[in-house]
Amino acid sequence: MNDLESRRRVLLRAAVAAAALAATTHSRAQSFPTRPVQIAVPFPPGGVTDTLARLLGMELQNALGQPFVVLNKPGASGAIAAGFVKQALPDGYTLMMGHIGTHAVNPWLYPDLSYDPVRDFTPIALLASTPVALFASLKAPGATWAEIVAASRERPGKLTFASFGAGSSSHLYAEQLQAIAGVKWLHIPYKGPAPAMQGLMAGEVDLLFDTLASGMPQAKAGRIQAIATAAPSRPAIAADVQTFSELRVAGMDGGPWFALFAPRGTSPAVVKVLSGAVRTALSSPAVVAVLGTQGVTIINRGPDELAAFQKQEMARWGENVKRVHIKVD
Repeated sequence: MNDLESRRRVLLRAAVAAAALAATTHSRAQSFPTRPVQIAVPFPPGGVTDTLARLLGMELQNALGQPFVVLNKPGASGAIAAGFVKQALPDGYTLMMGHIGTHAVNPWLYPDLSYDPVRDFTPIALLASTPVALFASLKAPGATWAEIVAASRERPGKLTFASFGAGSSSHLYAEQLQAIAGVKWLHIPYKGPAPAMQGLMAGEVDLLFDTLASGMPQAKAGRIQAIATAAPSRPAIAADVQTFSELRVAGMDGGPWFALFAPRGTSPAVVKVLSGAVRTALSSPAVVAVLGTQGVTIINRGPDELAAFQKQEMARWGENVKRVHIKVD
């Protein structure tokens, strides 16, 4: 046998092996999932993160034929849920509903964070975003931004604001607004969005930054007051509420975003199945309609775009945290 024939046989064996590997990978992807999939949510039930996870889970179940079960694992500003997913097998059966806090902000707040939001996770899909708004209790000393500012300057440190927890997005937005407006409020952290909203409605605290989806129904029911939104323009859900831009408060725009992640090492084949199913799910007219009524904007981008977006957001929030000098014990 000459050298040319020998090389041809080696190449043929390599091609056969590669084809077999590709067929095996394809078969695995086609068979996924064969049992229920878990989606860990870093907050208690009731907030927009939880609502989005459950809505997405129902659509994914319809698309892939297996239950997608939401597991609420609140605490430690998302570190409990993140740690749970980080330690799971990278087989696609344990996912995380990540958001701006868990996957962009926390590294700048916690020097001993138990997870790395980039290294320990595999991006699946960038899902959606929602503007936030400043809400006030009915007992707060003011129903407009001008009145809130006047009361804050008259009694520095006396007005209170709730948050979803120290270092949460609601905490960051309130700290940022205080720095911009030159006022000082007292921080009262709660254990998640739902408890914080309950505290505001009960008059335990004066102010709260929350999503439009969570806050506007309560404002329209007369249980709290909507002061201003951080949306670039007035969304339909808050058409009667002024934006911070209209109030000439510069630098207060945007809101939380939400994304789906898997543990590090999840195979590209499984990622492809999940990201494709998510893209279809978020294109569903029913999903578009439900989220639209809550002021949620669907983004619907794949793994590579999520990775690039997350990198940009981490850089942006690193600068924000440094500017407002937030410290979390």
